[in-house]
Formats: sequence, structure tokens, C-alpha cells
Amino acid sequence: MKERKIDKKLRGVEEKLYYTLNRLILIKDIVYFCNLAKKKLQNLNLEEKKKSLKLLIDKIIFYSHKKAILRGHIPIIKEENP
Repeated sequence: MKERKIDKKLRGVEEKLYYTLNRLILIKDIVYFCNLAKKKLQNLNLEEKKKSLKLLIDKIIFYSHKKAILRGHIPIIKEENP
């Protein structure tokens, strides 16, 4: 019985560790993408910038003339474990 409890706690710790490590990698990927996009957008004209943003933004929710939420996606590369 004690082994089951220990195994269950161990699985919980492993899951939390896996989540934490993947989250750190994801944050790193997002920061990298944002820096790269910032550099690339500087070299585009207005129409090219609009086109690029349309590819990333799925929905814009306006709450007032000062507040809006952008819903979209950021492409990341997920590495497969060997």
C-alpha cells in the first residue's frame, strides 16, 4: 500500500517537472519568435506587415477604445524526443 502512494506521488512530481521544463522551453521559444518578428517587421512595408499579422491573429476582442485582446497563435517548433 505504501509503495502505491509513493509511486503516485512520484508520478505527480514527474508530471510537474515535465510541465515546468516544457513551459520554460515554450517561453524561450516565444521570446525568440517575438524578437525575430520584431526584426523582420522593421523591414516590411505597411501592406506586408498587415499580411503577416493577419496570419498570426485569429480574433480581436474590443472592450473599449483603450482596451482590446488579441487571440492568435505563435508558430513554434516542437522537438521530438529521440
